[in-house]
Amino acid sequence: MKMNGWRKFGSVAMIAALAMGCAGVQGGARGVGGAEGRSIVLFDGENTEGWRQIGPGGFTLENGALVSHGGMGLFYYAERPFRDFVLELEYKTNSPGANSGIFVRFPEQTDDPWVPVDAGYEIQIDDLQDPLHQTGAVYTFSPASHLAAKPAGEWNEYRIEVRGQHYQIYLNGAKVNEFIGTRGREGYIGLQNHDDDSKVWFRNIRVTPLSVDNPPMTLADLFEAQSDQPIRTLVITATHGFRHTEAIEAIHQVLPELERTTEFEFDLTEDLSVLTPANLASYDLLFLANSTLRAEPCATPLS
Repeated sequence: MKMNGWRKFGSVAMIAALAMGCAGVQGGARGVGGAEGRSIVLFDGENTEGWRQIGPGGFTLENGALVSHGGMGLFYYAERPFRDFVLELEYKTNSPGANSGIFVRFPEQTDDPWVPVDAGYEIQIDDLQDPLHQTGAVYTFSPASHLAAKPAGEWNEYRIEVRGQHYQIYLNGAKVNEFIGTRGREGYIGLQNHDDDSKVWFRNIRVTPLSVDNPPMTLADLFEAQSDQPIRTLVITATHGFRHTEAIEAIHQVLPELERTTEFEFDLTEDLSVLTPANLASYDLLFLANSTLRAEPCATPLS
């Protein structure tokens, strides 16, 4: 589904933002910029100077691309860490379920391929998983909004923008994720080789360092950096079976007060007919409040 600017942080993130004190928070979807430096080519299709393999398996150089085999290991650029940056690369897979990932900001050089998992963030490649583990997800942290990958065998373009703790992920020109992190501000970049059955090609890997003044470190910071438009929020309180009346009534008491003291505007409803692409496009956030909905899959996927 498409929402206004697709500011999909989810209900937990919205409540976190309110808890951090969002009086004065401002809506919008432009994000925070930063002066760009000169792009650094990490892989030019000819050599792997500066790269280092850790863990089983590895990558071979074939026809201008890095090709994964075996695993689980990691091939990372060891010449230098990066702080705020834009990472761009192309990849393709041998099958929809091929598993790999792009690791960013793991803070130290290591011989253990699990250190990047535990200390950095993985931007996932695997078209067959659930949204939290699917292509476009920040693996286990932030689900992809939708699957924007091309069929196996076709080249895809990833663009990963990192400013402060604000991560924006684009796949083939479509924003598929927006995430506020909590891990280290600077670290290394690497490519995962996952297993024998997952063959993934990478090419045209480059990083553009950014110089960002006062980058967003929290969700509240992000909203403060954006425009002065209200943050329109659709709140669904419908439940499946037993109606949680007391909780729903509490929500109807609390949210109007938040609306009075913040830039959030809430439309509360139990009417599921409002969940249409046309209606959702007019909102910035969808908040499932105390909702225990069960829904049948759409005959036609929303995009």
